[in-house]
Amino acid sequence: TIAVDIAELGGRALRTLLAGREVPATETQAITSLIAPHLVARESTKRRGAAQRRDSS
Repeated sequence: TIAVDIAELGGRALRTLLAGREVPATETQAITSLIAPHLVARESTKRRGAAQRRDSS
């Protein structure tokens, strides 16, 4: 899905930043704010799916 793709790209981007490449702080914040909602949404979707499987059994 798009959310997973964005999260994976974001993870690579953040690892690059953490590896010490020079990027303006404002860019780092912009990247993080773009990625964070997708990571949160993906986690809550996983939890919802697990809860539904438990209920249906």
